[in-house]
Amino acid sequence: MLDQLDDPVPFTPSPELVAGARARGSRLRRRRRLGITGATIPVILVLALLAGAVYVDHRLDQVQRVDVAAGVLAPVASGAPFNVLVVGTDGPRLDGTDDGVRRSDSIMILHVDESGGVLRSMSLPRDLVFEAGGTTTDRLNTFLPSGGPDALITAIHDHLGIAIAHYVEIDFVGFERIVDAVGGLTLQPSSALRDANTGLDLGAGCQHVDGTQALQLVRARHLEYQDGNGRWVLDPTGDIGRMEHQQDLYNLVLMQLSSRLADPVTLNALLDALVDNATIDAGFDRGTMLRLATGATHTDGTYSFVLTLPVEPVTTPAGAAVLRLGAGASSAIDALVAPVGQEGPGYVDPTTVPSPTRSSAVALYGC
Repeated sequence: MLDQLDDPVPFTPSPELVAGARARGSRLRRRRRLGITGATIPVILVLALLAGAVYVDHRLDQVQRVDVAAGVLAPVASGAPFNVLVVGTDGPRLDGTDDGVRRSDSIMILHVDESGGVLRSMSLPRDLVFEAGGTTTDRLNTFLPSGGPDALITAIHDHLGIAIAHYVEIDFVGFERIVDAVGGLTLQPSSALRDANTGLDLGAGCQHVDGTQALQLVRARHLEYQDGNGRWVLDPTGDIGRMEHQQDLYNLVLMQLSSRLADPVTLNALLDALVDNATIDAGFDRGTMLRLATGATHTDGTYSFVLTLPVEPVTTPAGAAVLRLGAGASSAIDALVAPVGQEGPGYVDPTTVPSPTRSSAVALYGC
């Protein structure tokens, strides 16, 4: 019955038909592959973000930690403001020698108020002494090498009334690496600068400095600037002026970091610097560290900058030149920890920095 359906001549597809069928199959397979790839892109991105977060957590866990005695660090309620003591320690001396003693070369307090989007800072002079019971204490920078973080934190609390919640210590090499990690700094000194001891030699124009030059700036104790007549003048402000220059520089680092923190290469270099060159208190959890880093570099937030604690020079009976608290010190401390909008007379608007209240004639501007 079906004999009439048999074709005595077998069907042979033409080359054109074969090519067309193959092309259509290739298009269908390509569409399926693209569909699968498109659907998995969000998944891959999420996995990458999660892997990045896990990596950051892992690296932060590797940062060296130090145990601070019970009762020395102030407890912090959830969402409440807190103070972080940031200490820059010296490394090898300028002549290359290293006695292994950690000295607090720079001391800064950060006041963090997450609810108000505020990060304020105040530098404390390394040569500051306190008067207690008719006697004078040792210089502030001697407490760390003699008694560790516990002694330094306790001295600040007992004599200034500032409760410290967390401790961060980073050495000179770490600071240099952080500056290099953010790509260096573009700045313009108010005049040409030099310091024979550190090797600093900067012109007055807008220029790019690397970590080595930035370190020369923060270490400069015999800073000279060029006046309007081209003469080199020694900056007479000493430790006070050096702190102001450090504040200028740290502010520029934060500004630069705000535009680079999302870059994986920058983030990895920063994490390397922290792991190799920083020490934090054992209770400083990763979440708080990340929130602090985000708040400090958030361009839409408020960054209030309180200048140096008011001090005055004195000479000890032994003939040592030191600093003690000056007029307005209490107001400046109150301004450091005050609620937003209630800073009082010790507060300096960051938009006016460098301001007429500066001691040093030298200033470092962004450009």
